[in-house]
Amino acid sequence: MTPKEFLKKVGLASLGAAVVTKRKLAQVTHQLVQEGMKNKAEVGRLERKLKQLSRKVRAKASANANALVGQVVKKAGLPTRKEFNVLKQRLARLEKRAVIAK
Repeated sequence: MTPKEFLKKVGLASLGAAVVTKRKLAQVTHQLVQEGMKNKAEVGRLERKLKQLSRKVRAKASANANALVGQVVKKAGLPTRKEFNVLKQRLARLEKRAVIAK
């Protein structure tokens, strides 16, 4: 599997997790209403708490995915954006010197 394919799969997995979380939240709140939790304010509070928890879980999953991608990039020997920009600036300076030297 190439790094590009791997990154695509990680992105799709993250998107899938977000969709599943949103669906599950809707199912849980609907089930609570069905089971007698008829107080809309109570259900609303619970739903807000679940959404907050979901955001935290997604943030942690995103951080883990970013760390994993960083490891893959490092193992593949790919330069980071910062390293690429440093090399780009260095090349520009060398090209400028070459023009001046002519």
